[in-house]
Amino acid sequence: MPSSLFQLHSIPRSFNPSLRLFDAPFDPERICINIVFFSDLKSGKCSSVVEARLLRFWEARNVKRGGELMWVDMLLMDMNSTLIQATINVNRLPRFRDRLAAGTMYSVSCFDVARCAQNFKLADSSLMIRFNDSTEFDVLSDPVSPIHAEGFRFRNQTELVGLANTNTQLPDIIGEIVAVKSTVSDPPEDKNSVMVTVKLENDVSVTLSLFDAQAVSFHQKLGGMRDDPKVIVATSINPKMVGGRLFLNATSGTHVYYDKETHAGESLFYRDTGLPSAAPLLKSYAKVEPVTIAELNHFITTDPPQQQEIDFLCTARVSRVEADKGWCYVACSKCSKKLQRTVTSFECARCNNPHAVGSLRASEAVQLLAEEGVNPEDSVMPPFVAGMEGKTYTFQVRVTPYNFTVNHQTFTVSRIINEVERAPAPEFVDDGTIMVASISAKRLIIFRSRLIAGAVYSVSGFFVAECAPTLRLTDSPLMIMFNDLTSFDMLSVTGLELPVEGFRFRNEAELLGLTNASTELPDIVAELSAVKSTVNDPPKGKNHVMATIKMDKGGSVILSLFDCQAIAFHRRLDSMRVDPKVVVATNVKPRKIGGHLFLYAISGTHIYFDKETSTGQACLSRLVNICTGHTPVAALIRKVAKVEPVTMAELNSFVAAAVSDDIEYMCTGTVLRLDSEKGWCYIACVKCGRKLKRTDSVFVCMHCENYHAVGVPRYRVELAIADDTDEGIFVCYDGTMAKLHGLEAYEAGLITAKDGVNPEDSQVPPFVSDMQGKTYTFHVKLATYDFTAGRQSFTVTRIINMNERLPLPEFVDHGGDESIGGSMGVNHQIHADVDYDMVSGEASLISATELSDPASPAVKKARKT
Repeated sequence: MPSSLFQLHSIPRSFNPSLRLFDAPFDPERICINIVFFSDLKSGKCSSVVEARLLRFWEARNVKRGGELMWVDMLLMDMNSTLIQATINVNRLPRFRDRLAAGTMYSVSCFDVARCAQNFKLADSSLMIRFNDSTEFDVLSDPVSPIHAEGFRFRNQTELVGLANTNTQLPDIIGEIVAVKSTVSDPPEDKNSVMVTVKLENDVSVTLSLFDAQAVSFHQKLGGMRDDPKVIVATSINPKMVGGRLFLNATSGTHVYYDKETHAGESLFYRDTGLPSAAPLLKSYAKVEPVTIAELNHFITTDPPQQQEIDFLCTARVSRVEADKGWCYVACSKCSKKLQRTVTSFECARCNNPHAVGSLRASEAVQLLAEEGVNPEDSVMPPFVAGMEGKTYTFQVRVTPYNFTVNHQTFTVSRIINEVERAPAPEFVDDGTIMVASISAKRLIIFRSRLIAGAVYSVSGFFVAECAPTLRLTDSPLMIMFNDLTSFDMLSVTGLELPVEGFRFRNEAELLGLTNASTELPDIVAELSAVKSTVNDPPKGKNHVMATIKMDKGGSVILSLFDCQAIAFHRRLDSMRVDPKVVVATNVKPRKIGGHLFLYAISGTHIYFDKETSTGQACLSRLVNICTGHTPVAALIRKVAKVEPVTMAELNSFVAAAVSDDIEYMCTGTVLRLDSEKGWCYIACVKCGRKLKRTDSVFVCMHCENYHAVGVPRYRVELAIADDTDEGIFVCYDGTMAKLHGLEAYEAGLITAKDGVNPEDSQVPPFVSDMQGKTYTFHVKLATYDFTAGRQSFTVTRIINMNERLPLPEFVDHGGDESIGGSMGVNHQIHADVDYDMVSGEASLISATELSDPASPAVKKARKT
């Protein structure tokens, strides 16, 4: 990048009335109004008039007081291109807020001039302007002399290194976007981070880090852009050196512009950079590049305390596990602090509660090692924890202000990746002449090491049995079963030439004939059109990938993969350098739901892309020759709803006719009524989660055979749901209700608590009863229990409030976005649902803004999935 690019805004400071950059006429009489320049200002009160352009403005908030607004900062530029910082106190902000518009010119008079702080300077001037009660701030249409539309303080890599860790200047940068890493999920969770690799002049790359609201805004805008940006301009960044590398941290005053949004960016954009596209690289990665333990310790001991929490990756071996300090604790279910155990109860010092409800951290591990008469926190350390000693992991370490102290000796780990045990995905099976063979678990140890996909074997001494009539993998009615006398030897030379592949492909008409019959598990080959995925990084809970494929006659069907298969599909597609066009899937299960054909992967399903099979290669060649122009697939991997919507009638009909299978659907309906007679919560055992039996003085868990069990309130709400087609009963449990309303059951119980009334017998909380009459989209899980004639209800795993969805606020260019400068308030969280058009690849974002009721102590929070 030539150095001349960074001189675009070096404008002579001499006033020249003949300068004509704009159409505003020169009026000598206006000079008599006592117009001054920023360079003429001195400390004290100023009654003169300054004509300036408002370049950018942002809110300054106090993060230690829950994001309380303190003032609004502005960056102004006069006709001599001199920059100066200005500020409006929160008490005077209502008078000026409606007039603030980035890029507009103003006349400013009757203000205070003060000296700037020596740290985090936004301009070269040592002075700043403060608005007071007498300040006049009027829009200016014809200035005495033209004022440039932009003003930046660009610094190159050498200058940025010189400013690193000094906290003196907050310069601007311009460069080429090389890559983007993001931890922003959908909906956004706490502590979001985006890292942008930017190439500066002389091909030097640096990392720009954005946090929280700025990270979410950056991620959402970049993810929704039709064309991938190549140029980025970022203002007011804070340079830091970490582990010998240069990082640029965004501040509250940072504004981001792309490509042609600025004249400087436009000049760089029209150069032939040959950059790779950036938007498809917007993936969920670890927050920062790896650092060593020495670099991490050095950063903590030498760098000043950070205002933001930063995460690093550190790969190391576990030298020992400190067994003397235990491995778990019992936490307060209200504040999560460690409880003090007495003879008969738990005490929480923080909540000042002598009878606190405890929640055991690591409850599943406790069940493995439970000993009668031994408290969980005093039990022996689980073998899988002790077994970590000597193994190598990659630790995601969170550095907080607490780490920046001399006596601090530990770091908090937020994620562990087992690098040693991470194995490559299994090779795919290329069948020859097809016949099913089976090895029982007790004999598997004999043959496992010999199993290699694609290899040729001689097999003898086996049983031949008839195949089951359902879910058949081949056309043969027989199958091979290995026994104790079976010989299974690999052949390097064969007397016959065996085919390398073998498939049973079916077209769309044949697949429709097999739907819901469960007789065969055929294979398919098709063109890959689109992909929907619920896989996170790291994977959480139930994972699902839906691939839209185009069959031979042009019809499209959905191929669904679940859990480990979905994760493997997502990761492989995500990492491919070239987007695949053809997919071959073996042993799929055809189903017809709501008039649509779905293909479900089973344990025997293998996936091949493009040239991995000769059939796929032939199909790929045909597609390339006819030039279909279909959309690339890898860039379309997004987090979306798990399946297509179904109506209540389709849901009831499918459950009545289908076989047992754990499947999830989306169903939109209105809440007709809430069954209040069955209550809204129950007291659950913290160990097994089962409902406890209440006696006069204690809780009893029949499942755990514990007559002094620790209990915690959990939601259980029955709703009658109806749409235009039918009606059904949906049951919402603890996690679903807590995510929807942002309150745990014990918190909700505090709202309606009355002396002498047990929580499960208390009045239904108002936000639960208010669900009646509202319309929601329910994420319904159909388990084996649902596939019975006597089943009367469905389990809801997630609820989306369709009535309260509002448009997402736009990302403001050239400043003026008040949300970018500060974090969201505690009572104003944004939830974005993404609905992707899988043909065009475009995304529409819908924001669900949830405001807390000022009259209620319940504060709604952004839902997490």
